[in-house]
Amino acid sequence: MFRILRNPIVKELWAPEKARARMALVFMVLRGLLALALPYYVGKTIAGVQEGAPNAVIQQYVVLMILYAIGTAFSQFWMRWLFIRSSRSFEERLRNRVFAHLSTLSFSFFNRARTGDIMSRLTADVEAVRMGVGPGVMHMFQTGSMAIGAIIFMMISNWKLTLATLVPMGVMFLMIRSVMPKLHQASLRVQKQLAALSSLSQESFSGSRVVKAFAREDYEVQRFENEASQYIDDAMEMAMTRGRMHVLIELISGFVAVALLYFGGRGVIQGTFALDHFIAFFGYFSMLVWPMIAMGWTLALFERADVAMERLDTLLQEQPEIEDGPHENTQLCGTWEFKSLTYRHDGSDEDVLGDISFRVEAGSSLAIVGPTGCGKSTIAQLFGRLLDPPEGTIFQDGIDTRNLKLNDLRRSIAMVPQETFLFSDTLSANIAFALDPNEDNEEAVRNAAEAAQVRQSIESFANGFDQLIGERGLTLSGGQKQRVAIARALIHPAATLILDDCLSAVDTNTEEKILDHLRRNKEQTMIIVAHRMSSIMFCDHIIVLKDGAIFEEGDHASLLAQDGWYANTLRRQLLKEEIDAA
Repeated sequence: MFRILRNPIVKELWAPEKARARMALVFMVLRGLLALALPYYVGKTIAGVQEGAPNAVIQQYVVLMILYAIGTAFSQFWMRWLFIRSSRSFEERLRNRVFAHLSTLSFSFFNRARTGDIMSRLTADVEAVRMGVGPGVMHMFQTGSMAIGAIIFMMISNWKLTLATLVPMGVMFLMIRSVMPKLHQASLRVQKQLAALSSLSQESFSGSRVVKAFAREDYEVQRFENEASQYIDDAMEMAMTRGRMHVLIELISGFVAVALLYFGGRGVIQGTFALDHFIAFFGYFSMLVWPMIAMGWTLALFERADVAMERLDTLLQEQPEIEDGPHENTQLCGTWEFKSLTYRHDGSDEDVLGDISFRVEAGSSLAIVGPTGCGKSTIAQLFGRLLDPPEGTIFQDGIDTRNLKLNDLRRSIAMVPQETFLFSDTLSANIAFALDPNEDNEEAVRNAAEAAQVRQSIESFANGFDQLIGERGLTLSGGQKQRVAIARALIHPAATLILDDCLSAVDTNTEEKILDHLRRNKEQTMIIVAHRMSSIMFCDHIIVLKDGAIFEEGDHASLLAQDGWYANTLRRQLLKEEIDAA
């Protein structure tokens, strides 16, 4: 039941809140003592009125009850403020821990994990854990201390009646414990179905263009309704389990209250039980009933928090497949060498690349071309260990990339990936993504946009560089997105620039202007993956891949002289451009 409180991560992240939690417990104890005094004075007041006590005595009792009530409210406020604040701070640390861990995981994890499920764990599961270690613990201690205090006062008033009252309460507690495994399983199903619902929503909204293009809105609505219906069924099953527990508690409490009124009332009539003691006793019993009723809700919080923490533990136990090397703070210049690289994707039975060897000097340019599926983009991702190469196969400045810190290696590379991704932010923020946001980057952003031939397009927008773009840059055309991504890479002061087939949506005239800028760039090592032969003719070295191996290599002139795949493909592309122009 309290496994969540023994979890090592929960204990670690709750540790900074111990001082505040102790203060909350002080106010909790104070509130309990003040609240326990109220039934006593209620009994005294009613008995005094019946017995004709002096008005001064009755007024004194009333004033004391008012003061106790004010003190109880004051203590309740500070108890809740301190404890809820602690739980919110804990929630922040837990959410940051999960997000930071996710940021370290390799692409292979995100390839197999659903975005909606990750979001569900980062939001709903973290919130469920907070409710368990925050309000759950607070109510458990509060109601528990109140119950213990009430039982002590009841034992002092009439120990026989107290024992008779506690027996059915103990039976009720055992019955509640028997329901907890079912509640745990129901909570687990609810959390999993919520994750599935989040995943479906995220996929549907992200693919809204495809959905509308194929007029499949009704199909997506039906899929969502089916998942939502299943979520409601699971949530209702959990609610019914909790409901049966609440009914059991209230039913037994009601029978005990009736029995208490009967036997306690007879004692008052027979003179064996003082009226003020009986009234106080019944007041304490009422204070005991509320903890039993609240226990069902509190235990449900613990079960849901426990399920949520299990899911978070599973996530936090995921280890990045690509880890840092031992070299720290390495200044890299962009000299690359591939030595007999053979690479195979995880789960594949065939090599994607076989015996790849080449060298690129700092400040020079390399083009990688070849038919679709030959491994061009795989090589581009291996440079920065987005995919992990075998040891002793890829070197930068003579250092095996597996021995470099990932941050040093990746910051030495400015990359424009094949699939363009832009953030839902301003165009300026997207271009300056790699720069320090605290510095004035306005001029650098404009220069990078100019080099990428996108400045004129940006300035035509209503808000210019401050224009907000939709999710993933949906409000931009394909060519505009590619050019913004190129500007983002050009502004990055990296030793190596990698362009992975990033000019496919750009017209030939704009492409030529971008390439002209790149030709004049002698400060960076340039790696270009392309399908258009015209875009890589200026490169110092060109390799042609076929079936994962180097089929041809050389500069533009030597490859033309070989009259192989490169020369034939170039002639076909130039002929097609002439036909299109005509």
